[in-house]
Amino acid sequence: MIGIIYKAQNEQTGEIYIGATTNSLYQRKLDQCERAKRGVKGKFHEAISTYGTDAFSWEQIDSASSIGELAQKEKAFILKYNSKEEGYNQDNGGSGIKRTVYKYDIANGLLIEKYECLEKAAKSVSSSKQHISRACLSVNNIYKGFYWSYNYPFEPNEDARKRKVIYYNFKDETAREFDSVAEASRKTGVSKSCIARFCRKERNPPEGILWEYE
Repeated sequence: MIGIIYKAQNEQTGEIYIGATTNSLYQRKLDQCERAKRGVKGKFHEAISTYGTDAFSWEQIDSASSIGELAQKEKAFILKYNSKEEGYNQDNGGSGIKRTVYKYDIANGLLIEKYECLEKAAKSVSSSKQHISRACLSVNNIYKGFYWSYNYPFEPNEDARKRKVIYYNFKDETAREFDSVAEASRKTGVSKSCIARFCRKERNPPEGILWEYE
């Protein structure tokens, strides 16, 4: 077990907060109450300050064996209890947990780089941590021409990898269409990583040749 999902419920109003943590429930309760005491802004902390710590009951409601699973479960329980609309959660969850992020080559699924947090991963492609988090939790894991995941090793969804590729040869005015980068590589002899980089405009193909995604 790498972390837990917990529920804090206001016994006076019935309103709920869902949280995820890699610490113990006891430690997380201390942290949240200490933040409320310091006046940290947010619906949950303000409620603790208003009603007092004794007004809340705290319980562990699930656990997870990976950071990705922990984020997914946090999102699921926020939805289940509708605690964003009718409780104290301020977002849909899944993005507030500090976690390692892995960036993979979309052509061959090989690891490109490892980041210690969402912020650094986002900075590498001039994006936001919210976009990277959504990609890590999405079905196809694709964003900005890369696979993103909280998991290592990572196995991409094979169906998601299949993106049509168009090949143009301006010298002899021929064009070909392939169902995927893998098929294009198999039928032309050009490596998958090169084709993918040509299509993402990260590398220039030979003069008179154009590769692009449909």
